Amino acid sequence: MFQTAFEVDGSQSGNVDFTMGTRFTFMDVAGFRSEWRTDVLLGNTYGIQTELFRPFRAESRWFFAPHADASDTAFQIYAKNDPLADYRIYRTNIGLDLGYTFGRFSELRVGYEIGSLNNQLRLGSPEIPVVQGPRRPDPHALPARPHRRSRHSPPRFQRRNKFPLVRSKPRRQERFFLPWT
Repeated sequence: MFQTAFEVDGSQSGNVDFTMGTRFTFMDVAGFRSEWRTDVLLGNTYGIQTELFRPFRAESRWFFAPHADASDTAFQIYAKNDPLADYRIYRTNIGLDLGYTFGRFSELRVGYEIGSLNNQLRLGSPEIPVVQGPRRPDPHALPARPHRRSRHSPPRFQRRNKFPLVRSKPRRQERFFLPWT
């Protein structure tokens, strides 16, 4: 099966983003009731995502689903209506989900995913710290002992710049952790 899609984001008056996508679905490639989906995106976001849905047995509602994806997307930072920085965000992930199907359109999944996240400044001044490598907590970044704060001390994770970051529209594929300092 072959499906197409597109996204036009005109929420910024001087910047219209366009992304075209397609999905390939192959049935019964890894056994009865299995499904292999591959999504390809071109435009403001470049990426590929693939997943193999496979029941443990032909009549079972329990399944496993290995998946992988890679993407390259634009990320703009604004202060009110003034652009401050333009980044490219590069992500790669692999993972495995285990789950149970309740019906044709509902399922419950639990899984694990590991990946890499990198950002690259294209235009403007650096507004976020450089992020490179695996997406997991760094044990060396945590303080060695707890920090005692008085009620007059500033919040621990306060950003250094004075402008609030405004993203015109949050996107699902931009779910990642940026360590604000």
